[in-house]
Amino acid sequence: MIGNALSPMALLLVGISLAYTRFDSNLRAALSISFVKNLVMPALVLAIAPLLGVSGLPLAVMFVIAAMPVGANVFYFTQRYGVMQQEVSASIAASTLIALATLPLAIWVSHIIQP
Repeated sequence: MIGNALSPMALLLVGISLAYTRFDSNLRAALSISFVKNLVMPALVLAIAPLLGVSGLPLAVMFVIAAMPVGANVFYFTQRYGVMQQEVSASIAASTLIALATLPLAIWVSHIIQP
């Protein structure tokens, strides 16, 4: 019963944190984190996975998952350890906005990867 409430509560906490985040002072860090998460990580997956023998549908799925925006789990770690809370909150918003453009592109590329 309590486990079912975890995901909605997590999203609520992220939303509350976003409401109090100053984006202007954290824009550079947020864009840097978002660039790595939305573009560099999928590129690394495309470069490394075939070397490990991954191809076809598994590679396509790994690629699309790597292209997803910064997740709420990163927010949990910042809260737990008390580091970079504002920057990560801003990067969640920035990477989600960037994903509006990069995720459809990643899905298109995944169709090319998977024959």
